[in-house]
Amino acid sequence: MMIHRENPTLVEALGEEIIYRDDRPLGQQLKSVIDLVFTIPRELLSKMDGCERYAEILSARTGIWESLLEKFQFKPNRLNVLNHGDFWINNMMFKYDSSGNVTEIKLIDYAATRYSSPATDIIYFLWSSANEDVREHRLEELCDIYLENLNSILEHLGCERRMSKTELTNELRFFSDWALSLICQFLPIVLTDPRDAINVEDFSLKDIEEGSFKQLEKMYKENKLFLAALPTVLRQ
Repeated sequence: MMIHRENPTLVEALGEEIIYRDDRPLGQQLKSVIDLVFTIPRELLSKMDGCERYAEILSARTGIWESLLEKFQFKPNRLNVLNHGDFWINNMMFKYDSSGNVTEIKLIDYAATRYSSPATDIIYFLWSSANEDVREHRLEELCDIYLENLNSILEHLGCERRMSKTELTNELRFFSDWALSLICQFLPIVLTDPRDAINVEDFSLKDIEEGSFKQLEKMYKENKLFLAALPTVLRQ
């Protein structure tokens, strides 16, 4: 934020949105599968005992791509930070002491940085890497720790701006469609056996044009870990 005040062009260039845009190849590719990654879980949930209401939640979400485009547009009036953008455990390196306690963390892979709400990295981490206990019982604690550190750094840098707990809560709610998108899109990948993993970049232009994603459908429908976890994460 402070660097943005001094050199907004630099920060906005580094944090330019590269995913949720219609004019970028990655965005076009994601747009082509976004409906499918909601449709498959919805169909699976509708056939699970006691999960019909979760299927209805996904059914009620229409225009997801358009919603994400709007939410990830740069909004200068909110508190923005330079987010990592791909903030999950595989992009974190941990250093341990002799007792096995984490003493230091380094982040890698800054290919998707975005200058946006801090809620985006928090949501990404929660639904890609946090375990059930954290999401169920320690979410408030995690947000409090984040806010304490964020506001402490802002004060140290001489910035008068602060983020309140209410503001962060509202931002997390604002990005709820993205949380659902991550659950439906990212969770199957995280819980897939590496031997069965697929790379969406391998989809051909013909696949996209014809809407043929048999590999993707298989990853959802035959993924026992994902099928077991899906109702729980949607409840949370």
